[in-house]
Amino acid sequence: MWRTAILPVLAPFVLVVVSAVVALREPTPRPPATPIRDRRQLGRFLRVLAGTLAGGYVMFLAIVVVFHVGLVGLREDLVAVAGEGAALLLVSAAAFALAQLAVGRGPGTGRRR
Repeated sequence: MWRTAILPVLAPFVLVVVSAVVALREPTPRPPATPIRDRRQLGRFLRVLAGTLAGGYVMFLAIVVVFHVGLVGLREDLVAVAGEGAALLLVSAAAFALAQLAVGRGPGTGRRR
């Protein structure tokens, strides 16, 4: 049980906690966010968002293959899990878009110059 259940869950958790502690100790300065004001900025934002979502989905599938197929051996559930992951992707993309609108960074929320 230690090698098949606890270690695969505990190791990434420890990495995330260590990353968070390091990030809190040495924060990276970032420029202030600006609202999306025109179609060019919207297009750039959507390209970055699509790339981020696609990359996250590919990483999700890689993790599923390693744990589901490699460690546990449940090959028959892979297609169902991929579909559930796609649904999760759509829900998280919608939540992100709503959050951007809520904080005033969505399309048309900026002041015109």
